Amino acid sequence: MVGDIRYFIEYVVRRLVRFPDEVDVLQIDNGNTINYLISVNAEDVGRVVGKHGKTINAIRSLANTVSSKTNIRAVIDVAANEKPESTQAG
Repeated sequence: MVGDIRYFIEYVVRRLVRFPDEVDVLQIDNGNTINYLISVNAEDVGRVVGKHGKTINAIRSLANTVSSKTNIRAVIDVAANEKPESTQAG
């Protein structure tokens, strides 16, 4: 069931963003807490967070509802994908 939360998060976030191919959800298990780090294109961070954090808080609420059935706490954070700077030969 815990793995399903990761796929749920990824499914929802991919439908919110302009660059769905750049969505990645990293799952880090810390015993009774599982951290999910959502990486998206920098232009999409605002779409995932939403106005006053409403969108990400709704995702967190749903994830915690599912995870609470297994006595596990879900922590979700959002980060912009870091793209390497292009180097110019010269």
